[in-house]
Amino acid sequence: MTTLHWEWPAPGPCDLARAFEALSFGVQRLEGALVAGRVEPELEVEEVRRAVGPLIAETYSVLARRHSEPYVGERRRATIKQLLDETRAELVRLERTFPAAFAPGAIDPERGLGAHAKLHLTGEPPRVLRLDQAIAARFWGVGFHFESAEDGDHLARAILRDAARGLAADLSDLNRILARIRGDERFPPLVPPLEVRAFERLMLDLLNEHRPAAVKAPLEQDYSQKTDLRYDTERGLGRQRGARVQITSLTDFALHQAKLDQIENRDKLVLLSPIELARWVDAEVHGRGPFHVPLERELLARLWSAIGAQADVRELVNAFGRVFQRAQRTAPESPFGPLTHVPEPVRELVRLWVDLSALRSTRLLRAFEDRFGQDSARG
Repeated sequence: MTTLHWEWPAPGPCDLARAFEALSFGVQRLEGALVAGRVEPELEVEEVRRAVGPLIAETYSVLARRHSEPYVGERRRATIKQLLDETRAELVRLERTFPAAFAPGAIDPERGLGAHAKLHLTGEPPRVLRLDQAIAARFWGVGFHFESAEDGDHLARAILRDAARGLAADLSDLNRILARIRGDERFPPLVPPLEVRAFERLMLDLLNEHRPAAVKAPLEQDYSQKTDLRYDTERGLGRQRGARVQITSLTDFALHQAKLDQIENRDKLVLLSPIELARWVDAEVHGRGPFHVPLERELLARLWSAIGAQADVRELVNAFGRVFQRAQRTAPESPFGPLTHVPEPVRELVRLWVDLSALRSTRLLRAFEDRFGQDSARG
């Protein structure tokens, strides 16, 4: 009988460190079977299917059924290792836990945790986390403990399913990318280093602080369209997947520009970086704001209070860079992870910049499509 994703893993104790070891073991077994041309027999092994779950198993099954021979060279091996390293970070790291309890009705007797489940933090001050925030916090080493061990297992299974879903999607995209580029060394690495991913995760957490506004972009979009996140405004942009967001932590102006020069139709994207934020704030201060909505003086006053008044764009860039680096390097003191180490006015500024830029990029995209047709732009 086919196992559905929400039915995996089976009910019972769920240790995430052990679950990752099993998942990694299963993926490596399937990678070996891919080289040997024996994926389908390997998928018949109960231990392998149970370790990787139905989505990853189906990804390998689809790859094995393709008529063309899959690329299994060094580029694939290196990328698989990077993807597993990121999955390890999502599952294994644990530096601090916080007492929590699920809101009434959060656990379905058959399906476990619902997508809209909330965690009530039982410490002081009382706070509430959405399930997606509780899952995201694990990347930063934040966990939660409950009076009932069964509740903890429900959350662990939700975290494991989310990680496996993401890994399955990345593996599927990896197969499509490698079918095109194979081992050609002219192409850059497919997956950025974990420290780059960490900055993207921090920005994702900031955008999702008050509502689920952004999601990690698929690997294929990240690689071919320079899109790290997809973002939607609260009222909706009318775009099925949301606005494309490119994120970089670069504070060197020349390197930053060199990266932007590689992006096709970059005015159709939201560009999020310390440099873009600094240029915006500096333009607002000097009456050259790019949006029809000016930056409120009250927010600027709170920003200067948080990071200190900065004389020019370069000083602003360095100030933002220090704030973000400090947040990533400081041990988590909050169930929300490092975002609370970013001063609140900076968090507000990031969200406002992305929101206004998403509206602007969407208007430009629609104008481009009206003139040249939808096939000319990647929305």
